[in-house]
This record gives sequence, structure tokens and C-alpha cells, in this order.
Amino acid sequence: MELDPTSFALRMIPYGVHVVTAVHPATMQAAAVTSHWLTQTSFSPCLIAVSLPRDHAVLGLIRETRRFAINMLGKDDAEEALAFRRPTTLTGNLHEGTACIGGWGVSWGRHATMMLQNAVTVLECDMRAILEAGDHYPVIAEVIDAHARLPQAGRPDGMALHIGELGEGVFYAT
Repeated sequence: MELDPTSFALRMIPYGVHVVTAVHPATMQAAAVTSHWLTQTSFSPCLIAVSLPRDHAVLGLIRETRRFAINMLGKDDAEEALAFRRPTTLTGNLHEGTACIGGWGVSWGRHATMMLQNAVTVLECDMRAILEAGDHYPVIAEVIDAHARLPQAGRPDGMALHIGELGEGVFYAT
């Protein structure tokens, strides 16, 4: 199948694979979604932009709490990345350390976020703005904390799971 020039060009952009998680600390409502449209936009303050499906529960939780986590996945985490392409529920208890979402263990971040326990790194973020345009809404956020869970080995971008590693026919994870 030959692609139109726009689709071909957009598929040439290299994408990492991440899981965005959000939780409401008062109600314990939680959501997670696979994402790959993520970029750093500023050094000082450290700002990122991530695009999320406009109708996903994670976006509603971010609007309510202003907090979320970006869980960076490693080369061996393709199964985990694919688990969050469909709706998930929180089970267990975050306060007791027994919580899972989509079958994967989660824990509290230092800033009322929910972190995947086996993510390579996690960015805890404070939402600054949401651009409500398109089928995915860009969320601008300040990185307020970061957690590295694996020893650094070579280039950090070489440790990350990339969309092309999910399979020959996978171009978009959401």
C-alpha cells in the first residue's frame, strides 16, 4: 500500500513510546494511555508537550488535578505499551502498595502522581496549558520531578522503546 506524501512524511518522524498516567488523590479514579507524541519544549523551566486523545479519561483527570506522570518505557516493554491502548482500571490500593492498572504495578510519585513501577524513567508533571484542537490535545506541562530506575548505559535515547519496535505495521500506538 502506497501512502500519500503527508502520511509518508509524518511516519518518518521518530517516536518513543510512553504511558501517561493520572490519578485523582481524593477519589482514586485513575487512567493510563499509551502515548508517543512527546517532546521537550523548554530548558528553564523544564517544559514538555505531550498529545493525548481528546476523549480519554486521562485528559479529564489531568484537567481536574493538573498532575500526571509520563512513564518512559524500555526496549523490553512492548507488551506493557500495548496494554494501555485500551481502557484500564485501577485495582488494589495505592496507599498500601498493592495497586495495579492494566495489570501493571503502580505506586505513588512524590507529587500526587501515579507511576508504573517498572518504567525506565518517570517524569512527574504539572499541567500548564491544554490546546483544545484536533483529535489529540497537546498538553504543555512543567517537569517537577524525575525518577531514573535503571543504571545509565550508553545514550539515554538508545535505552527507550521506539514505535518501530512494536512491529512492522504499528505507526501509532493510540
